Amino acid sequence: MYAARCPECGRPGPVQLAAPDRFACGACGYRGAPPGQASAQLREAASILTRTDARRRQLSTFQRRLLTSDLFGTLVYLAACAAVLLPFAGCFALSAFTPGGPVDWAALLMCATPVLVVLTFGASGLLFLRSRLARVRAQLAAFPPPTPGAPAACHVCGGPLAATSDAAFVRCAFCRADNLVSPRVLAALGDARARVLEDFTGEVGRRSAIARQAFRSALRGLGLGALVAAPLACCLGASVFSVMNNIETEPYEDAEYALVDAPAGRCVTRVRGLVGGNVSLVTGDWARGASVTTRRPRAEVPVFRAAALAGMRVRHEGREARVARITGTGGTGENRLHLEGAPRAVPVQDVCLADGAPSPAPPIPVRHRR
Repeated sequence: MYAARCPECGRPGPVQLAAPDRFACGACGYRGAPPGQASAQLREAASILTRTDARRRQLSTFQRRLLTSDLFGTLVYLAACAAVLLPFAGCFALSAFTPGGPVDWAALLMCATPVLVVLTFGASGLLFLRSRLARVRAQLAAFPPPTPGAPAACHVCGGPLAATSDAAFVRCAFCRADNLVSPRVLAALGDARARVLEDFTGEVGRRSAIARQAFRSALRGLGLGALVAAPLACCLGASVFSVMNNIETEPYEDAEYALVDAPAGRCVTRVRGLVGGNVSLVTGDWARGASVTTRRPRAEVPVFRAAALAGMRVRHEGREARVARITGTGGTGENRLHLEGAPRAVPVQDVCLADGAPSPAPPIPVRHRR
């Protein structure tokens, strides 16, 4: 609590802004005005409080619940984490449980990495939140009673607080500041906060705004963590996918393809299974500007494997070339064609068959929007 030294014995005694001219020493029994400039400083500090909006010293119902219930704070934080995690978890679930074709490990890891990053930041953030709330409790707690049976004192002005039996917070009658009076918090503080001050004005000015500043500090730290976690999760996920997408493997034998009769010719699509016995035909670069029917019953789709295209002449981006070799991409479940004279491999579903090339499967007629 706020204290000044007794002019008679030099021992510290409590002072308050509500009674700046009153000082009582419990050691020698002195009664009178505070020593030195303490009385003038207390009046000036009281004047500052009267000119300051009392709402700066008060807490909302939500803030009070955060400080008095660890469970409530944890649930609120977990709900916020769930909102950040939901799109990443949805992406992971979609990648993990989409039926048909080989497992796309690169896409799976790309979606799993952000989930792990968010969970890691979330666990760290929960520890940070709890430590910050503990600090806020200490900053907003009332000054413990100087003697057993005496009232606690306001943490802003030092005035006595009305006794309460069950309320966790008490509002000071003089400065209207909210004070945490939880017995557990006050017992933990003990007498550590009773100290003699040389500058009452500066201390009271600082403490009058501490309620909002303490919460802003905690929320600023959590907000910074959220701003870092989401972009970092996306960047790491994209990096994992990029690395795996550039690793060459043996071709995926269980990847299925089909031909469609498109405006660009007999073009390749990737066949992916869907729930209900249907398949989705995934088009590639050749379908730019064209709209094709992408869902068909599996029984209507003649399929073939990528190996059937080995040595055939295909067309990609207006250029014809022979398929020199076929490789898979690390963990993606996708195959790529290495064309003679081409600087890079292309996905199988990005090509069309050259005129006169044999069809590995009957092409599927599709409807095109005009």
